Amino acid sequence: MPSLLDDPEAYAFAAQLAEDERKKLGLQSLLGGIGGLLEAPVSYVKERATALATDPIGDMKRTMQGTIDRAKQREQLQQIAYGDPQNPTRVTNQVAADQLAQDYLDMASTMMPVGMISPQAKALQLAQKRGALPVEEGGLGLPLNNTPEMRAKAMGARDWYHGTDRLDRLTEKKSLDPQRATSGPMPYGTDDVALASSYTNKADTSLFDTGDVPNYFQVSNKDLGRGSRGLTNVEDSYYSLPAEKKKELLDNYYKLGYEDIGEATGKYVLHSGNGSIASKSHLDYILKDSSGNPLKALRQLWHDSGELYGKEENLAKIFKVAGYPYEITQTNAPWTSAKGVFAGKAMFKNPLETSNTQDLTGKVIPALKEAFKNDRTRLKDYGADMWDKNTRFTPKQWIAELEKDIAEGKNSYVWTSIPDKVTKQLEKLGYDSIVDVSGKGGGTQSNVLIPFKPNQIRSRFAAFDPFKRDEANILAGALPFGLLAADEETKKDMQSLLGY
Repeated sequence: MPSLLDDPEAYAFAAQLAEDERKKLGLQSLLGGIGGLLEAPVSYVKERATALATDPIGDMKRTMQGTIDRAKQREQLQQIAYGDPQNPTRVTNQVAADQLAQDYLDMASTMMPVGMISPQAKALQLAQKRGALPVEEGGLGLPLNNTPEMRAKAMGARDWYHGTDRLDRLTEKKSLDPQRATSGPMPYGTDDVALASSYTNKADTSLFDTGDVPNYFQVSNKDLGRGSRGLTNVEDSYYSLPAEKKKELLDNYYKLGYEDIGEATGKYVLHSGNGSIASKSHLDYILKDSSGNPLKALRQLWHDSGELYGKEENLAKIFKVAGYPYEITQTNAPWTSAKGVFAGKAMFKNPLETSNTQDLTGKVIPALKEAFKNDRTRLKDYGADMWDKNTRFTPKQWIAELEKDIAEGKNSYVWTSIPDKVTKQLEKLGYDSIVDVSGKGGGTQSNVLIPFKPNQIRSRFAAFDPFKRDEANILAGALPFGLLAADEETKKDMQSLLGY
C-alpha cells in the first residue's frame, strides 16, 4: 500500500479527518473547502454558485452526504482498529487499521472535483517546494518529492505526546496556550505514548474550580437570538427570554423537587404544588435575594446549599426541568472531561538536558545564583495543585533544591515546577527547551519534553513548511481553520446542517 504521507492531497484529507473526527466535520473546515471554487472550472463554479444561492442547505447536504456516511463508517473502523482507551495509538485490529488507511486514500481521490485543489493540499505542495530549496535560500535541501515526515525530521522535530483530561481545551486555539501551563512555561510532553496516555486520568489544572459557578453553565448567543458568536451564562440569559418563558420558569421554581419528596430521592420533577426542597417562605427569600431571577435562585437553592455536592453538573438538569428552553453547555466547568492524547512534534534547537550535571553545575546553577542573588519573590497562597510553579518554589529555593539533588545523585523534582523567572534566565543562557526524565519516584524512565514557546509544537499533520517554522499555529498551513471545532456553536451548526 502506498504511504498516505507521500500524497499531498491524501495527506491533507487524512489530516482533516484525524484532527476533526472527535467533533465530526467542523463547519468552518467544511465551508473552508468552498474557497477552492476559485480553482475550479468555470462550469462547475456556475453550477455550485447557483445551487448555493438558491438552496444552500440542500446543496451542502447533497454535496457532503456521502462524505458524512463514510465518516461514520470510518469512526466505527477507528473504534475497532484503535480500541485501547489507555493507549489510543495502539493498533488492536490490524485488518480494520489497514481498511481505515485505504479508506483515507480512496476518499482523498474523490474528495475534490476535477480541477480543484483543496487549500490544505495547496499548502502542502508549497511546503514541499520550499523544502526542496537549498538551505541558503531558506529551504531544507530535500529531494523534490519530499514528504511532511522528511521535512519534520530536517527541521529537528521529535515526537511529542501530551495526555490530558481536556483535549478540547488544549487544542481549541491555533496554538497551545502558555497561560494555561501551571507547572512550567508550556504544557509538558513526552516521546512515550504510554506515559502520555496515563496523564489522561489526571485532572486538568488549567481549569481548576474558581467558584464561578454561573459561568460553568452557558448557552449559545445564537440560541438567544443575538448577533454575536460566543456564550452567555444561563442565569444572565434569563433577561433575554420571552415573557411567557420567564413566567413559566418562575412558576416552576416553586414546583421543582425530587420525585420522592419525603425521602428527597429520585428524579427531578415538577409537582402540582410546592415540591421544592425548601419551604415557601425560604423560596421567597432566595428569589428576592436573586433579584427575581428564578434561574439564579435555583442555583443558590440547589448548588450553593451543597445539595448537589459531588454531582454539581446536575444543575443543568434542574434548569431544563424548570423549563429552560435552550441547550446548556458545561465546557467551562472543571468537572467536564474530554480525555485524549495530542500527537504532535516538538522542534527544539538547544534543549537543556537535565541529565547533564556537568552543564548544570558548571554553567546553569552559577548563572542562576548570580541572577537571583537579590530576588525577593514571594510564593502565592493558592495554586492549581501541589506542582504549581507559583506556589512551590521561589527562584532561590528552586536553585537550592536542584543543587542539593545533584549532590545526592537524585532525579530532581524541581523540573516538575519551574518558576517563570527561572525559565527566562534559562532562555538568556541560550536554551529554548528542557529535556527531563520521568520515573522520579521509580518505574520506567522516559523523556519529558518541555517547550518554552508555542511555536515549538506542531500537530503531526502540520505542513512543516520551512518558511513558517517560527509560526505558533499548531498546523502551520495544513488546516487553516484550526485543529478542532471545539466551540459549541460550530458543533450545533454542523449537527443541524447534517441532521444528526
